Amino acid sequence: MLTLAFNYYDNPTMLAVHIEAWRRYPEGFRFLIVDDGSPNGPALPVVEKHGRDLPIAVYRVMENIPWNWDGARNLAMTVAKTEWVWLLDMDRLVEPEQAAKAL
Repeated sequence: MLTLAFNYYDNPTMLAVHIEAWRRYPEGFRFLIVDDGSPNGPALPVVEKHGRDLPIAVYRVMENIPWNWDGARNLAMTVAKTEWVWLLDMDRLVEPEQAAKAL
């Protein structure tokens, strides 16, 4: 089992692209999104619209702290439920073929 963990900040379009790619992944993945206080486009509505049937956990930093990406990454590593976590930024799309190799 492998968790793909992403920092997220006001990028609903790219999150939807990720979720569509995740649908083509092999079994064995969990997905974790840490929303770093997005004021305009939080992650949860995107996940509810596009990824309800996928194993996605969403956490949200309630205070919009400037340049808090380290804090969001630490939160992801704290709450991840699998032994292995692949920590990525939202602008890095992992294609299904790459995901299969990672397993």
